[in-house]
Amino acid sequence: MRRMFPYRATLVQCFALSGTYNESPRGQLRGVWPQAWWPHVKATQQSRWPLGFYKCLIARNTALALAVALGAAACTPTLDWREVRLAPSPAIALLPCKPDRATRSVPLGGEPTELVVAGCATGGATFALMAARLPAGRDADAVLAGWQQATLAHMRASGTPERRPFTPPGGSALAHAQRVAARGQAPDGRPVMAQAAWTARPGAGGATELLHAVVYAERLKPETADAFFEAIRW
Repeated sequence: MRRMFPYRATLVQCFALSGTYNESPRGQLRGVWPQAWWPHVKATQQSRWPLGFYKCLIARNTALALAVALGAAACTPTLDWREVRLAPSPAIALLPCKPDRATRSVPLGGEPTELVVAGCATGGATFALMAARLPAGRDADAVLAGWQQATLAHMRASGTPERRPFTPPGGSALAHAQRVAARGQAPDGRPVMAQAAWTARPGAGGATELLHAVVYAERLKPETADAFFEAIRW
């Protein structure tokens, strides 16, 4: 089955909506996200979040889901899980399709921070992993809280999201180290389901390693989400 909305194009477009980038032969995307491209939520003082990236992922995912539905008679998408590492982060996870990767310097809580992203789409769902390192002295739990608020805001989550503690092997038991399930809307008004998780662990020299994992779909199978999140470890 030919991929009608290849995820590689999706990731490039979501990272380069208003900026420039250069793509290396290995697919690593490097460039600039202009400051003007970053709407932000004041969940924590002086925090900025890549909300446009989430909005783009949700929008592109609805197009992908429609393409999969239209092509269901021709073939059935399969999940081909493989291990993914987000170096230099020690985090390890599984993705059900071959990931594309990008790295950007982002103003995380007012400090330039490298954000490493890996993501792919299959079976009508979009999967993304994001890793970052906070310098010593930063409040990791406050950063996780802001990240959660930004994610839910941009999918226009309705009702009360379902929350539960999320402490994968090696993770710290922070208040906002959580797995969250929510329903909301894509930018075009279509319904979207999301499950997301945030985790942290102490890093070298007093730093804190952060990991965010998220899956968006119009209809999300619980067993697929469980396989995604239960594989995460530090």
